[in-house]
This record gives sequence, structure tokens and C-alpha cells, in this order.
Amino acid sequence: MITNLPNSEEFESLAKNCLVQAFDLIFATDKAVFDFGEEALKEDVWRYSQGKLNTSVVLIHQAIESFMKASVCLTSPLLLLEGRRKDWPVLPDQENKDFNEFYTTPAEALLRTYAATTKIPLSPDVVSHIEAIRTLRNQIVHGISRTQLTTKILVENILDTFLFFQGKNAWWEALLTEFIQHPLSHAPNQLFGVELALFAERLDYVEAIIGKAKFAKQFTINTKSRRYYCPFCKIQWSREMDNGVV
Repeated sequence: MITNLPNSEEFESLAKNCLVQAFDLIFATDKAVFDFGEEALKEDVWRYSQGKLNTSVVLIHQAIESFMKASVCLTSPLLLLEGRRKDWPVLPDQENKDFNEFYTTPAEALLRTYAATTKIPLSPDVVSHIEAIRTLRNQIVHGISRTQLTTKILVENILDTFLFFQGKNAWWEALLTEFIQHPLSHAPNQLFGVELALFAERLDYVEAIIGKAKFAKQFTINTKSRRYYCPFCKIQWSREMDNGVV
């Protein structure tokens, strides 16, 4: 028999992790110059950081593949296997073989397997997005990519990937979950309230670089309505300010 068959939840978790890593890499690269505000400096930093931005593309591509595999697994993970069915050790008295020892479906064929099995209507926009990321990733991995990437484009790609495969709120929920579940988030003497408030600056950062209209599409709540201070964050921040911690 074929052992260690993957499940949908494992691929979905992998996809989210890849996208969070891609976003963190972009945010860390861009945040300092974003705050500094000089457009010419930003362009210099982006040109210098093309290698890091290329890595983000590879992570986005891996996330897209993992989301498609998660969907296919809802039908059967065996559909992800490439090669001849007669080589499967599924008959009586045959030795077991681990799923990871098989060749799996390449990206181009995976899209068609996904399209044939998904319960969600597949729009041309999703196909175009998948193919654009796949093509760019192939240029980076198999050749010398001359595409000048910007953090705006990559952040849009990350958010679109979450939106296409997970729906609204998914991007922020994934980032927040990753932050809260990190072992250091609840370490002794950790200023969790302050750290959480500082973490939320990612919302302002993303809205500023992609625009309010695209930002609003990511959430079920109305992000264009009047803004209010989060009472929890404000209390935590004020407390630490009074104590001279920040």
C-alpha cells in the first residue's frame, strides 16, 4: 500500500506558512525605507534587494501549489501522483511505499487536476494569477530573471493568493495566528500588548502601498469607515508609556 498519504489540512498549513514568510521577507526589506519616505532611496533598496524579492516569488508559487494540492486532496491525494498506475504497490502482498517516494504532478498538470476537482468555480482571474506566478518563478529558478520586482506588486500577489484560495480576512488571520502562536509571544516579561500593537502596523503599511480600494477587498468589515483606536492596544500602550518602557 501507499503510506503517509498527505491530507488537505497539511497542504493548507504549508501554503499559509509560505505566504506569511514571503510577506515577512518583503516587510522586513521595505519597512525602514518606507518609513524614511524618500522615493529615490526606495528604488535603490529594491534594486539592491532583488534576490530577497525573488525568494518571495518562489514562496508565493509554493503556496499556490500547496493550496491547489489541498483542494485536490479533498477528492484523493492519489490524484497528485505522477507515473504509471501499475507501479502503485496497492495489490495484496506488495511492499509498502511512502507517498514522498513518488513523483508528483508538475505545476502545469496540477492546475488541470485542481480545475477538474475543485468545488469552487474557477475564474479566468485565478488562472491568470496562477500562470503569471508560475512563469515568473520559472524564470527565477531556471534562468536569470530580468523582471524588476517591487514590494507593491509582491504584496498584491500575496493578498490575491489568499483572497483567491481562502477568501476575505484570510491574509490578516494567517499573519496574526503566526504571530500569536510563536513561542516568544508569551515568553516571561514579554510586552505582549505592546508587541501586538506594533505588529498591527502591517495593516497601515499594506493599505499605504496598495491603496484603500484594494485593501478593503481583503476584509469583510468596512475598512473605509471612520477609524477608532483599539481599546485593548491603547490601554496596553498607555500603560507601558506611563512605566517608561516605550
